[in-house]
Amino acid sequence: MQTMVNNLLMLARLDARQMTFRREHLRLAELVNAGWRPFAEQARQRQITFESAIGDDLACLGDPDTLSMVLSNLLANASEYTNNGGLIRVVAQATDGAVELTIANAGCSLTQEQIAQVFDRFWRGDPSRRDGSIHCGLGLALVQRLMTALGGSAIAELHPGGVFAVRLNFGPGSQERH
Repeated sequence: MQTMVNNLLMLARLDARQMTFRREHLRLAELVNAGWRPFAEQARQRQITFESAIGDDLACLGDPDTLSMVLSNLLANASEYTNNGGLIRVVAQATDGAVELTIANAGCSLTQEQIAQVFDRFWRGDPSRRDGSIHCGLGLALVQRLMTALGGSAIAELHPGGVFAVRLNFGPGSQERH
């Protein structure tokens, strides 16, 4: 309940433009790996493979706390909804001063119509989890609003073979190389 209230408050602050963000140099591979650690053991027990294909030198400017929250939401969903023995893959690339990071997981049973709703507040794709689940349908809404507030975007996609992907686009000027 506390997490839901905190997420609702954050969404309200984002809507009212009452949040400020820092811009720091962030190494994406480090941020993703740190975000994955809380889910690694659960994934291992379910024989889920985690692959991160992010170059060590790929970096961006962003707010570390905000991007950690975005990644935590996406990686939590991926670790929960990936089928046993499935794959979670994270890739990133830099193009024209911008950075794009994609988190994809196997085992998606959503339709193309449902994919269009995943960022809606309180929407949940699994009807069997409507009662008693820890998920309340705010995580992806929060991801999208946070990315927008940071000057980027979050796009959900359904790939062949039941692969669900969220592509994070960090706007122009976000790329840093070291």
